[in-house]
Amino acid sequence: MLQEKFEASCWLLILLLMLSCSAQQSATEKTPSTEKEKTKEKAEPSPYPAWYSVDMPRTADSSGFSGYGMAVTSDSSSSLEQSLRQAQTQLRRAVDDSLEKVRTRLIEAQSEGSGSWQQTEFIVTLRNSVNFVDQEATVVDRNVERKNNRWISFVKARISWDTVIRRLKEPLADYPDFYEALKKE
Repeated sequence: MLQEKFEASCWLLILLLMLSCSAQQSATEKTPSTEKEKTKEKAEPSPYPAWYSVDMPRTADSSGFSGYGMAVTSDSSSSLEQSLRQAQTQLRRAVDDSLEKVRTRLIEAQSEGSGSWQQTEFIVTLRNSVNFVDQEATVVDRNVERKNNRWISFVKARISWDTVIRRLKEPLADYPDFYEALKKE
């Protein structure tokens, strides 16, 4: 008798499990187009300006580098100032990343023990050479708005490749091979 009750309970559990799985599957199948359309209608507009790069805080292309910054503060001027500093930091990183790619390529191309691309003096010179970016950066887009008693600002700063090359000529004067490789970049 006990074994019969156990078997009946197992069958009942299997049946309930099958029913719950099929109900879940049919509920999932109902969502495709109409539910997605309703979600799109209810979706709030993006809090970011169209030009702001949410996923990539810095970008580079053949004409130059861009850095993006965002800040939320209690007043508009400090919000704009903080987002500008953030954009400038991202610009420096973008230029520094580009310089590091050139250095890595030169290291890979050099024969064992030749070249100065791994020496501390060169690396320090290279890292310090991007300090001009803040002075040369141009704000190309900005947006400051008040939301919920806070100021939100977005900034996009840019520096051209030509400016980077021109400004690196003097700091890298002792490394003409690197400078020439950089110009070809």
